[in-house]
Amino acid sequence: MIRIAPIIHSRTYYCDFNPKFIVRPEGFSDEDISWIRKRILIATSDIDRIPNERWICINYKGKIIAGIVCFINKLIIKCDVNDNNFTKDEKGRNIYAFIGVVIENKTNNESINLDYKFLLNLYNKYISKLWEKKVLESIQCKYEEIDKNLINDNNSSIKEKVKSIKNLIIYETATNDKDLFNYYLSQNKSFCSNIINFNDVRTIINEDIFLAISISNNLIKRLKNEFRYQQKETDQNYIHNNINKERTENRLNKNTKFLILLAGIIILILLVILFSK
Repeated sequence: MIRIAPIIHSRTYYCDFNPKFIVRPEGFSDEDISWIRKRILIATSDIDRIPNERWICINYKGKIIAGIVCFINKLIIKCDVNDNNFTKDEKGRNIYAFIGVVIENKTNNESINLDYKFLLNLYNKYISKLWEKKVLESIQCKYEEIDKNLINDNNSSIKEKVKSIKNLIIYETATNDKDLFNYYLSQNKSFCSNIINFNDVRTIINEDIFLAISISNNLIKRLKNEFRYQQKETDQNYIHNNINKERTENRLNKNTKFLILLAGIIILILLVILFSK
């Protein structure tokens, strides 16, 4: 039976982001929090530079962490509701958040529909309890059986063009990022949409952060050029090392031959001296 618990990373009116999440499931260790937070921070990176939201799902120890990163005022517009209670902090800054759920007991090919209204309602339910607190706090929640209305049978495959660099699957960012998210969520795989920072993409590749991401076509071109150059540099180093190795081996062979010749001459001289007596 699928069970879920909320997980939220957000400012409140007075407090900055809680490094242990303002809402999380019970039983998360510091190691769990650190591992998940690292991925959430990449998902929240440069969020003010993208026009829409970012979708993320992570597979961790058999559990799936899945949700949205966006500004709350934009999420309200998506939901077409009149709700401005939790959109700005005391400094007047627009609040963005990661809003999601931790899912357990989900098998492959089970689809869960995390739509805008569900996520906004989840946010409002818990942020209202912490909004005016002046000390950082975390609400820890129990897992509960999932509402059956969130489960659907839409398991359609992805038909978009796929590129790959090393072990990372790459899609070009498009309006179908939610479809990509739904697909990877149904497969219990890690995915993050709409990554725009080139250094973040490097980190994702080098540290194996996600299985798949979506990025702009310009970033795809930059990645191809960089990794093609790195491969060329690796090949050149390989050739250079082999040349040096061959030279060293040749020197060793010459020295060995000289020593054998010298030993032979010495033995011959000794034999001549021995028999002349």
